[in-house]
Amino acid sequence: MKTIKVLILFFLVSSVVFSQNNNPFRFNCIVPGTPPESAPSLEGGLYKPESIADYTSEQSAYFPVLIVYVQFTNDPGGDVEWWPSSHDQPPTYMGNVIATAKSSNFGSNWWDAYNGNTATLSDYWMEVSRGKLHLVGKEVHVVLPHEVSYYNQFSNGKDSVMEHLFRALENNLDINWPTYDKWSKVGGNFVYGDGDGFVDMIYIVAKSNPCSPHYYDGYFRPYGVKDNCTHGSDHTVYNSGGDTIKIRGAFNETGSGFQISPGGCENGVLYDPLDKWAVVSFSGHEHGHYFFGFGNFFEFHQPYSKVNNYWGLEEYLSPYELMLLDYQQPQVTDFNDVTHSIGDWTSRGSTSQMLKVPIGNSTRNEFFIIANRQKESYYDKIMWGDTCHDNPYFNLGDQEHYGKGIYIYHAYPGEVSSSGYPFGIHIDQECADGLWNWTHTYNAAPDWDPTNYWLPVFEKSAPVYNVNDPSSLSYGLTARDGKNVSKTMGSFNHVKWFSKGEKEAQQYGTGTDRLFTNTEEDWTSREWKGDRWDAWRVGYNEVFSPYSSPSTVNWDNENSGIFIYLNSMSGNTANLEVYKVGEGGWDLDEILEATPPS
Repeated sequence: MKTIKVLILFFLVSSVVFSQNNNPFRFNCIVPGTPPESAPSLEGGLYKPESIADYTSEQSAYFPVLIVYVQFTNDPGGDVEWWPSSHDQPPTYMGNVIATAKSSNFGSNWWDAYNGNTATLSDYWMEVSRGKLHLVGKEVHVVLPHEVSYYNQFSNGKDSVMEHLFRALENNLDINWPTYDKWSKVGGNFVYGDGDGFVDMIYIVAKSNPCSPHYYDGYFRPYGVKDNCTHGSDHTVYNSGGDTIKIRGAFNETGSGFQISPGGCENGVLYDPLDKWAVVSFSGHEHGHYFFGFGNFFEFHQPYSKVNNYWGLEEYLSPYELMLLDYQQPQVTDFNDVTHSIGDWTSRGSTSQMLKVPIGNSTRNEFFIIANRQKESYYDKIMWGDTCHDNPYFNLGDQEHYGKGIYIYHAYPGEVSSSGYPFGIHIDQECADGLWNWTHTYNAAPDWDPTNYWLPVFEKSAPVYNVNDPSSLSYGLTARDGKNVSKTMGSFNHVKWFSKGEKEAQQYGTGTDRLFTNTEEDWTSREWKGDRWDAWRVGYNEVFSPYSSPSTVNWDNENSGIFIYLNSMSGNTANLEVYKVGEGGWDLDEILEATPPS
């Protein structure tokens, strides 16, 4: 499969994620080999500011990002429509990714602050932050002075690539470097003004990642890692009047950003350059590392989140990530008032549209998070599988309702003895299509490799009740849902690629789900990446309870006594009832009478 490689600072290779129909990618997030200590509980950014107004009253303040598109002379990367090969051209979308000036005339309509077509990255962060984060910057293009063959001559060819890139940036008179060093962290607080002497953020987007005889993973890696680079780890790009600004490779508040590039030199294959949506999507993941730092159980990533290399893909920020950054804190249910109505979680109002349902006593710090996801934001994409073919922005047409519904997450921060919201905890999505034991008796051929029957087919054997699915890093067929059922075969950890229905008719084609056919074949649904059956919906699966599958047991498989009933929808507003046995004057019999069968 084709690979997108993303590198942040001092990294080791991590894992998998993005693919695109007949142009599939695999996304490897590279993270520091020597991790820092686990991040404390968060309600804001750790290394970079997640908000502007929370730290400064300066009306013109923003967070600067310099986007650098880089390629070799006569770059060997694919000749694609969005990044042509002739005459060393930049990508066609250059100039339409980030806003060049801060928007200030939008009033309270923060969702209209930036144009989603011409300043997509700025628009994305303005929406997910609910008006808090203004990303402003510039996009520049650098053609390295030599072809790949020149750098292949030297054992330190990577260092030469980075040195030539930084020299080009240093000599670019169109870059006003003081505008890219505006933030510092002093005494634990972010300060806007004169900066700290280091560039705040650079996204380096490489057209290709060609193989090198000296580097197994190609040419593009974190900048400034090797001290034998002429300018050392800190490359000076600005020196005037005693003021010095450097690019720094470090995973902390002085770090200057990351690289993203296609390909990982697997089998000596070059991969197509990143398109615009890949740049926006993957840069959001990598920028997020500077917000969250090092985690607990999952180190640099968080399952069912944007900054994730495990189970559960997310294009927006996840509900838990919104809580970590204080972009949205959920309404907390106390079980005295059972009725709750929540609009779309990306809603444009000022009130929270998520519910937090505590599990256990007040000191346990375990809870369900309920989000009503009706896709009101263009960036609210959680279904990457099914008919999306690995492209969350795929135009579903009359199937646009796929992926809409109520999403329930189970979080247990208290497992790490935390009273707040630490990063990298165990968290699970409670999928509406149930928890199951699975079997594997045969293999099938995926749509991209239709004559090779090499991927396992997982089939349901029995539903599972009264057991929590911890979404751990282990691989197994017991008590799992379609997003995290998995099996180790040889050196590969296989996930769920197939669902029952009618198999696709040709390579890269779309199969037919069991809902619309009586055929019992295996079509490539990519269920582990999310499908139409994950969300809770009226008329489909409405009650999450101690008797449902999945059930509301706590992390230790103890009965929580909690019932969550999706009673109705009023347009995009979800009307729910939340009960707990023995709370609010409700006993078990009364709750069972008030709710449909699970």
